[in-house]
Amino acid sequence: MKKLLPTAILLSCIILFACKAQQKKSSYLEITFGSGGGFTGKYIEYTLNPDGKLIKNIFDNKPSLLKQLDKKQCQALFEKAASLKLESIELNVPANMNKYIIVKTAAGAHKINWGGSKSPSDDVLKFYDELMLLVK
Repeated sequence: MKKLLPTAILLSCIILFACKAQQKKSSYLEITFGSGGGFTGKYIEYTLNPDGKLIKNIFDNKPSLLKQLDKKQCQALFEKAASLKLESIELNVPANMNKYIIVKTAAGAHKINWGGSKSPSDDVLKFYDELMLLVK
């Protein structure tokens, strides 16, 4: 009985760490999102890095740090982006006013661009809205 308890504890720890190591991590290096167009042609873009830095880029100004997200919130956003498989969505339908999400991976960048009558799935639109809430 004395040998059984330490063995059970050791086995529990091994299983716990093995399960934790298998959690899916995002392969995205950054998530960029923004909108613009119209009469002025002005775009405002935001980039979220895995370290939680949210950077604002207005194309005629120098990029600036908008805020620092906490690690859990940032990780949740990257995992959500990965679960939506944004890199596999083929949508490039620009209009007068556009919205977009760009995901950058080691293989390159992939842009989802929409405006007007054609837009991505509701899940992608909700994700875009969630990203935009970060900048308000």
